[in-house]
Amino acid sequence: MRTQGKPAFPLPLDRPPLAALVAAAKEYDVYLVGGYPRDFLLDRPSHDFDVVVSGGGREIAQAVAASTSARLVPLGHHEQATYRLVGADFVLDILDRGGLSFEEDLRRRDLTINAIAVDLPSGRWLDPTGGRQDLEERILRAPRPGVFTEDPLRVLRLARFVAQLPGFEAEARTLEQARSAVSQLSAVAKERIRVELDLLFDSPAAAAGLACLVELEIYPRLWFGPLADRDQGRISAQRLRRLDALAAGVAHLAIDRAAVRWALSWSSGDGAGNSLPALDRFVENGLMSRRRAAAVRLLLTADKQPANERSRRRFLHRFADLWPSAMLQIAVLQADLAGRPKVSWREAFEALETLEAEHGDEIKRPSPLLSGRDLQKLLGATPGPRIGRAQQALRVAQVDGDLTNREQAIRWLEGWRKEEEDP
Repeated sequence: MRTQGKPAFPLPLDRPPLAALVAAAKEYDVYLVGGYPRDFLLDRPSHDFDVVVSGGGREIAQAVAASTSARLVPLGHHEQATYRLVGADFVLDILDRGGLSFEEDLRRRDLTINAIAVDLPSGRWLDPTGGRQDLEERILRAPRPGVFTEDPLRVLRLARFVAQLPGFEAEARTLEQARSAVSQLSAVAKERIRVELDLLFDSPAAAAGLACLVELEIYPRLWFGPLADRDQGRISAQRLRRLDALAAGVAHLAIDRAAVRWALSWSSGDGAGNSLPALDRFVENGLMSRRRAAAVRLLLTADKQPANERSRRRFLHRFADLWPSAMLQIAVLQADLAGRPKVSWREAFEALETLEAEHGDEIKRPSPLLSGRDLQKLLGATPGPRIGRAQQALRVAQVDGDLTNREQAIRWLEGWRKEEEDP
């Protein structure tokens, strides 16, 4: 991390949106706030800018939009008006502070590390709440009481920052203030909650973020209901940590870590059978996208690793591009039973990787050897359940490697037809 004694901020005025902003806001005070100064001090890349202006917000936003060809989106006109500019490689939010002083505006923010500002264009720092010191000490601290009750979503933001900033911990008093506001989350729009949860599970230290949700008594209750066993939270956080350790050994493969993390958070001690209804309610409540839920549901069915050629083929077909994620899910859950991952999971991983390299597409997404019209003609049947059963049986035989061409499929179908007619 950069030292706190650094006298001035190296202004990124070579970035078109900020250069246009300074040019448009000549008669107003402008501060760069929040994420960009924080990430600069942490040596983290950042492409989003938040600025606060002392007036003229709409006119400034319009001028910047015209200069950079960015799309201008007004975000509301409450106590303070905010304008979002979305460019090809940046997002710039301009907040018109109205009657508030800059220092008052900073004190209203969620955490001290987000209440750091830099004057444009002088580069002078403004840090009324001690955010730079908290960055040095890797502490997440609320700047004042009442922060979480003003916007209960900040409770989830606290856990999200624990996940996004590895090594950071919530201060005890801040954690207690956040916990006291958890009951008010029910009044927050579900879409906002979903965004925060997605950001948490996409983050490098998601295990720590989930552990923070446990401390806040959000997980597993938000998932499974008020009677959920809190021990499940401890177990799930441990599983996510184990996932990170195991994934390091197969980092060359495309793994959807976020999907596996989500699936592990739903893997109850009784198995996926009891988790799926709760997951369905979670999705219906708007807390997870249906696309993400489809991947999570599939991963929850991963219960054992394939042990032979045929089972490997079926596993690869069933999970397709998610197969590395499914194997990691299995390895993590196996460790619950064995105390450590079984040695054979690596061998199974390597066997699947070889199989995919040699026959991946023909197993994962096999092209039908016989069309529906072929089946109707060969079976003397009209479209219906029988044709569907034949298609499914043909696909299984093809995935198993028993059929590789049309002629084989026709001969196989004759045997299948006789078995159906004379079982």
